[in-house]
Parts: sequence; C-alpha cells; structure tokens
Amino acid sequence: MRTPKTVPPVKRTDITDITEKCTNCGNCRVICPDFKYKKEESHSTRGRISLIKGLYLNELNNTKLLSDKIFSCLNCGQCSKYCPADVDYKTLIKLSKSRLSRNSYIKRFVLSGLFSSDKTRSEFFFKCLRKALVLFYSKPAVRFFRYGLLKLLRLPGDSVFPQISEKDFFSLGIRNKLSSYKGFRIALFTGCGGKYLYPETTDRFVRILRHSGIQVIIPKNQVCCGNPLENAGILKQSSGNIKINTACYNSLKDIRCIVSLCGRAMNSLTGRRYSEKIRLPLKSWAELFFEENIRIKPLYKSSVIFHLCPKCGSADHYIKLLNTAYTEDDKKPEMITEFCGSTELMDRSNMAVRDSVTGAFFLNNSLENYTHIACVSFECVEHLNSFFIRKNANIRALHFIDAFDL
Repeated sequence: MRTPKTVPPVKRTDITDITEKCTNCGNCRVICPDFKYKKEESHSTRGRISLIKGLYLNELNNTKLLSDKIFSCLNCGQCSKYCPADVDYKTLIKLSKSRLSRNSYIKRFVLSGLFSSDKTRSEFFFKCLRKALVLFYSKPAVRFFRYGLLKLLRLPGDSVFPQISEKDFFSLGIRNKLSSYKGFRIALFTGCGGKYLYPETTDRFVRILRHSGIQVIIPKNQVCCGNPLENAGILKQSSGNIKINTACYNSLKDIRCIVSLCGRAMNSLTGRRYSEKIRLPLKSWAELFFEENIRIKPLYKSSVIFHLCPKCGSADHYIKLLNTAYTEDDKKPEMITEFCGSTELMDRSNMAVRDSVTGAFFLNNSLENYTHIACVSFECVEHLNSFFIRKNANIRALHFIDAFDL
C-alpha cells in the first residue's frame, strides 16, 4: 500500500542544485525517445538538463529554439529509472516548461478550461469540445474551419480526437447494487478520462467492486489531477486542482484507501505535490483486486494484448491480475511494457516524434495481429486510438477494465 510521505517542496532556487547532480554519464541517451528520433545531444535528457542549468544561471536566453528543445520532452519517465545519480528530472522539466511556456493564448485558455479546478467550468468546456468535434469531423463543409482552429491551437492538421461521451460519469444515472458487503469503503478518483471520455469504463469498475462487496465512494467535487496542465507548463492553475482534490478527499470519513483507474493520475496523487497533503493511503486498483481476491473473467482470449507504459508505474500487480483472471485452460496474454508515445490526455504536441515511437511500438509488437490492446491509463487509450484511426489500423485500444467482466 502506498502511504503519503512528507516531502519538502522543491523551490526554484534549488533547481541548479538538482542539475549539479547530473554526472553526464549518458545513460539517458540510450532510452530517451526524443534523442533516438532527433539524434542531437540537445534533444536528450542530459542535453536538456544542461540547457535548463544555463537558463537558470542566466547563461542562456529564453528563445523559441530553447523552448522547442525543452518542450520536446515526452514525459515518459524512462530516463529517471536509468539515472544512477537519481536526478529529479521530473521537477526540472516541469518548472522549466512553466518558465518557458510557449502556449498561445487560445491554447492556454482551452487547456485551462478543460482541466480547470472549477468543476462547472470544466464540464462546460468538455460539452463545447464534444459539440465542436461532432461538427468538425462529421461535416466536410467545415473542414476548412477545423484546420484553421487547429492552426490557432498550434496542433497538427491531421489531429484526431476521441469521441466524447454524451454524458459524463455522474450523469449516467446508474446505481450499481452493493452485495455481500465486506465492511469497508474505498474512494474512487475518476480523472478526466474516467469522468468525461470513458464514463462507461468507470461504471464497469464500480459495478465489479460493488458486486464484490466493496462500497465505492465517488466524490462529485473532484477535478482533474492537473497532469495535462503541468505537461503544458501551466503550473499555477494546476496548483488549484491539487488544492480542490486534497480538500475533497481529506473530508471523507471511514475510507480505507483512494483508488484511481488511471495509472498516470495515480502517479500524480502519490507524487510530491499531492502526497504531502492527502492523508488517505493510495492503492492501485489492480493491487486492490489481487488483495481482495476479486474474481473477474476475461472478455478476450487470443485477440487482446495488454500494455503498461513505463510512465504508469510498476507492472507487478497487473501481471498478478492477469495470471489470476486467465485460468490454466486459457492462453496467457502477453504484457508489454514499452513506451507507446503517449504523454497526457488529449495532448497533440511533438507528433512527429510520437508517431515515430508509436509506429515502432506497433511494428515491434505485431499489433496488426490483434483486435484490441488493453491499457492501464486513459492517456494511452486515447493516444493509441488516435494513431490507429489515422493509420487505418483495425486494432483498437481500451482500458484494462474493459477487457474483463464479472
């Protein structure tokens, strides 16, 4: 079980101390997808650390070229696992993106609205986005305006976005029955993916838990975890999300733990900015399933492959879950742990690099032989489906939970 730790916040004045820890060993170059694509030192983790150090020491100017190199980072997190000096690269890149924020006013306005700390505002923006996507993708006559809007938002002209559900999770009106109560309750963090994009997935998860005797509390006041804002360098607004979510979950009583359906969101909740504030333990949903012996049946036997991105956390609990769900008579599905190219929800930046990563991911794992790929995070589901649609591939991504049922 993950328990919150008291960690002192990193100040901007500490940035140069963090960069000094880098030993220039070059391990990060081996794993960095941006360096593999660009083959330039300044597009490696080590290179970006040197640029960040020069920026904070005022040895380099805040230029578009410098900004492009910093924002080329895909936040995959693989370099941190291979760093022998344990450099806090996540903090470095986050604060540097905030200082160099290159988002246009329109893009910043849209991102701050979609992932706002104001629940009502966020709901309004998602409703508007839903209507805009229906209009722009269903009517050929308005394609010109779609390309114009994408250009204003500095997005690739061939960008594809998911179909947003007509109702968010709280509007579905489904009340799953609690049976054989086990005597404890958990709190669910839905995230934007579970609330707006894939509410049926969240409902399936709640139905499985309540059928297994576990009461699930889903606070309506929760908001986006803040990851999409941090990825775009909008740190001030993301702090508001942290404040709202912390107050929301700390007000709950008699709760065993907080669970999230999104691996990326869970990493955020257990991270420095949240963990020093949230008093409740946090646990991955797969860990909860395994500990409580929750029985689920696979919906796909041989046509599915399972995926856990390096940025989503440890694969141990998910592998145990698969071994439990698939009986000896079943063919055990493959679990792949390569980086698929996803960053944050609905992010369309650095598409050339990400298409290169996802294309290699598709070929290396022979995904053309499968009908579905089940992912741990909503970010991976959304990113992979946008890639599959653009490339006319027959495979589709779905959440881990959607590959199982009671």
